[in-house]
Amino acid sequence: MRQNLTSTRKEIFDTISKYEEMLDKGRVCFPNEGPYHQLIDYFEKECLLDRAIEVADHALAQFGFTADFHIRKASTLLKMDLADQALMALDKAGALAPGFLKIDLMRAEGLAALGMKEQALDLLDRLKETADAQVLSEILVCEALIYEQEHAYEHMFYLLKAALEANPMNDEALSRMMLCVEHAGKHEESVELHKRIIDEDPFSHLAWYNLGAAYHYLCEYDKAIEAYEYAFLTNEFFEFAYRDCAEVCLYVKNYQKALQCYQ
Repeated sequence: MRQNLTSTRKEIFDTISKYEEMLDKGRVCFPNEGPYHQLIDYFEKECLLDRAIEVADHALAQFGFTADFHIRKASTLLKMDLADQALMALDKAGALAPGFLKIDLMRAEGLAALGMKEQALDLLDRLKETADAQVLSEILVCEALIYEQEHAYEHMFYLLKAALEANPMNDEALSRMMLCVEHAGKHEESVELHKRIIDEDPFSHLAWYNLGAAYHYLCEYDKAIEAYEYAFLTNEFFEFAYRDCAEVCLYVKNYQKALQCYQ
């Protein structure tokens, strides 16, 4: 696994090097879409959002006949709080891929960011009319994010809960739950919810982590440690689980286990 990570790191730095050389020569052109996606992923991860937009624009110059890079550009613009520009990019994407769910969900997010909450919720309600359980789960997560903007965390919690009841394997809903439970103070409900999810999917590292966090808050430290351990056993690269497990271990003076987590 370590060798694979080293190989992946070398590949992305090779791609960046080729990209910089092309920029110096005044013409960016890759043989396929893959390197552009790699570069956007890398720059977004490094919080270099202007550079991610730069790459998306070069990609659009070459592959503007598909919706993919219009969507990527819109996603980055939303992260930059440039919702008006994001909506323009989504209009172009929608013309190329009408009815594509991701475009409509991002459009709702953009409308909400511009203060048009009712229009955003109306759009999501229309999408719910024909949604199956998996699609409904995605729509409910998007709706939850709208309420997050207003700091309405209790409402957000119940929307995320409904999303997970529709699809217990919705990783975005599980990820959003991490902070939502803390803000909403729904730790006991979180325990029951995530225990049900784990019954259906015992290998969900996010569900184990959320369960550990809820137990941690409720001062059930042995249960918290066990849940955090399952989180990093099911995903050995899940750094938050190691750190939080170590924190609990230190609190209960289990220094050996804390050291193992930090190592």
